[in-house]
Amino acid sequence: MSCDTDGLPFPEFALVLPAADRGNLSRLSPSDVRSWTIARVGEYRKFALALLAIHNTAVSIHRLPNELLSHIFAHSWHGRKSLRLSHVCRRWRQALLATPEFWADAVGGEEFCMDGKSCTPLEYLHSVLQRSARLPIQPSFAHFTPALSRTLEPHLWRISTLAVRTRTPYEVAEIHGMLRKGMPVLAKLIVRHELQEGRYVREDRHAPPEMGPLPSHAL
Repeated sequence: MSCDTDGLPFPEFALVLPAADRGNLSRLSPSDVRSWTIARVGEYRKFALALLAIHNTAVSIHRLPNELLSHIFAHSWHGRKSLRLSHVCRRWRQALLATPEFWADAVGGEEFCMDGKSCTPLEYLHSVLQRSARLPIQPSFAHFTPALSRTLEPHLWRISTLAVRTRTPYEVAEIHGMLRKGMPVLAKLIVRHELQEGRYVREDRHAPPEMGPLPSHAL
């Protein structure tokens, strides 16, 4: 074993440290070793992340202009697995977040389930709606809740197609109430009402809530 590590705590590990670290470590009391090593771990972690970022930046695709990278991302939505693109590196994440076409495709690229154990978190829906900026959107939903209606309200003016599967007349009434607020570019509305045995049968047999005519400005 090298004499450089003589007197150091855990010399079999300290041997790989830079000379400056070995010198600092040799002057520490046993009670100070833990706090010093944790601090150094934090610093070395920053070094490692910086080196990895430099390594990733050297890849040829990073020589593409941001505009071209964004154009590629605008055609890259293939389900939620496409969100992994934001994990490749910092530059890709920034470009992806700044590509509203990607997020508009995310809004229209799946049916969001809004009820049950596998429901889509409203936080996720809110996020993709915000990132789709001012582009037209074509969302689809399984079930329609008051919370969903509130989430969609700031974006009603740009919904061009809306598809909903409902199971209760109250969901239909919620959609009707949303339509009354005005959806000026809505070109297609699809509502499929599903009657099924189980949880909602009793509600479906009740008279539906009162729904008046839509005002002329609503559509």
